[in-house]
Amino acid sequence: MQEKVIQIPFNSKFFLESHKAIWDFSNKKHLKLYAFYTILSLLTLISGWNFDRRDAFPVGIALGSSLLFYFFVKWVEFFERRVKYFSKVKTKAVRFAQESMESTYIFSDNGFECTDKEKSFKLVWSLFKPITIYKDNILLFLKDGGVIFSIGRSELGGTEYDELCDILREKFG
Repeated sequence: MQEKVIQIPFNSKFFLESHKAIWDFSNKKHLKLYAFYTILSLLTLISGWNFDRRDAFPVGIALGSSLLFYFFVKWVEFFERRVKYFSKVKTKAVRFAQESMESTYIFSDNGFECTDKEKSFKLVWSLFKPITIYKDNILLFLKDGGVIFSIGRSELGGTEYDELCDILREKFG
């Protein structure tokens, strides 16, 4: 593999887009499950309303109402986490813009390096999960979780982005 060095000056817009893609990718399962169970709760409530109104204790209505309330709380928690996450991201974006943060990424046979004014990572390829491309963002996840690296097409430009995708696909098979 030929060594690829990429220097990216900090851009708040790209930083926010990148973190939106990370949030969307990380939470798409939660959204689908919450939507499915909310619909199921509504169907339980409606069927309970249609069939259980004459019973002494309307089990379907009680179950549907309880489930609906529970998933309402889960949706509220989900949106609170989202607001908190993006509040932190925006705070970082302001700080990074003030510091004129520039990142340097080095992709080589030995691994991946990321360096900026605050930190420097040097990681071997065996620590990473296979490459993930989501909404024109290359997402690199560590196998044990934790650090996520994201590089978007908008940051690199089309040609360099495609070249990097090819290099990473070659590396991960």
